[in-house]
Amino acid sequence: MENRTAQQNQFAMLYDKYYKAVYHTALGILHDAAEAEDCMQEAFAALWKGLGQDAVYANPGAWLMQVVRNISLNSLRKYGRMVEWENMED
Repeated sequence: MENRTAQQNQFAMLYDKYYKAVYHTALGILHDAAEAEDCMQEAFAALWKGLGQDAVYANPGAWLMQVVRNISLNSLRKYGRMVEWENMED
């Protein structure tokens, strides 16, 4: 039970430290507040599942930013909004 409490405390600390940056990263990609909140929630769910993995412990901020970027870009692709980004590269 102590391990679970330590994990919850660590998660709470990481959430408090990074939730604004995670949200604003998603919002910058998606330009939709509700969708950004959903992606932020998915990223923190992934963090919860990933606690204890070396990649998360090495640099949790960088890990979270990469996860939320990937989730946000996948959301764009899912709803067909990625076309605008792909055309801008040409």
